[in-house]
Amino acid sequence: MSEWKAGFDYSCAEAAFAVLDENNQVVFDEYLTLQNRNAAELPLWLESTLADHKLTLNDITEWSVGAGPGSFTGLRLASSFVMGIAFRRNVKRRCVSTASAIASTAKLTDQHVLTLYDGKKNEILGFGLEYAGGYYQDDHFTCVIRTPEDLDKALEHYTKAA
Repeated sequence: MSEWKAGFDYSCAEAAFAVLDENNQVVFDEYLTLQNRNAAELPLWLESTLADHKLTLNDITEWSVGAGPGSFTGLRLASSFVMGIAFRRNVKRRCVSTASAIASTAKLTDQHVLTLYDGKKNEILGFGLEYAGGYYQDDHFTCVIRTPEDLDKALEHYTKAA
């Protein structure tokens, strides 16, 4: 039986969905922008995207779900959806820091990375990461950026931003 791994994140205005095959090769990496954060079409989109690659939700043996930072409602929705799919099945589940996933997806090799998010209200939110143990981990630095000077100060300890 093939092992298919899926990643699903809905921590911001768009949903992200990717699947890896048994050799950890990316089969697809798709995004869907949802108007007014209306998530009603998410289940159909996931099923349709899988069907385009001759897969179903039941083929996924491992799920990784974005755990934020981000929209609390989106995080709850994504994790609840995956828990429902996995219910009473032998499916691995885990949460992954959305900030870590962004840095990893950007294929950064820097030791210290600052991930930036649209905080709305004319703010940018920053979350610091440190590369250790083969992946990016939260270094417990957070900031709210409102001015160019705030950004300069936030970047003092980081070699890259994502």
